[in-house]
This record gives sequence, structure tokens and C-alpha cells, in this order.
Amino acid sequence: MSDHIHVLYADTLDVDEHISDHKGIYVFIDFTETFNSCYKRKAWNYARADFDSLNNLIENTNWDFIETCDVNTSCIQLTNVIYEFMNQCIPSKEVSMRPYDRPGYDSEIRKHTRHRDRL
Repeated sequence: MSDHIHVLYADTLDVDEHISDHKGIYVFIDFTETFNSCYKRKAWNYARADFDSLNNLIENTNWDFIETCDVNTSCIQLTNVIYEFMNQCIPSKEVSMRPYDRPGYDSEIRKHTRHRDRL
């Protein structure tokens, strides 16, 4: 990726003096960057979560590391502990995200669409 941005047009806007004592700026840029049309992410099934086990894990964990470490280390450790608890108690699966799909167009509909097209 280049650090050069091709500016198509730029100008200033007058802003009401009660809002700001500066002018507003707007810029139109040539944005031709391509994005991956599909990516994967983890989807949690909270409806099937075992919240009793999750609560037990939280209650029976020694949280002293939060006070004994610096704030950055504590934050990382806390995040890792909670993420591990979630992995143990909440079912999940990896799903493919397609940003250009219509809302609700999921893998089940996609499967039927492919079947229809093959027929």
C-alpha cells in the first residue's frame, strides 16, 4: 500500500461562528483500495452458553494478578482469562463473513441457492 493519497478536490466551508472559530475542511480522495470480500470470525452461540459454569469459574478464580501487575499486563491477563472462560462455557464456530451479502443471507440460504442453480 502506498502512503500517497490522490486528492481529487479539497476546499473549506464557512462554519457558524457560534460553533467554531475555524473553517471546516472537506476532501475528496481517490479511494481505489480493494478489500478482501470474505473474512472469517468467531461467532459465539450465547443461547447455548453454560452460564452456571461461567459464573463458577469467575467466582473461583484468584484475581490477585490484577493488583500485583502493572495496568497493561493486568489488562492482557484479564482479557486472556475471560476469553478462556468463554471458550470453555460458550459454544462457538468460525463463520465466513461476506460484507456484500444482503442482511440475513446466510450459509443455509447460500446452500439452497447453489442447489437451485445446479438444477
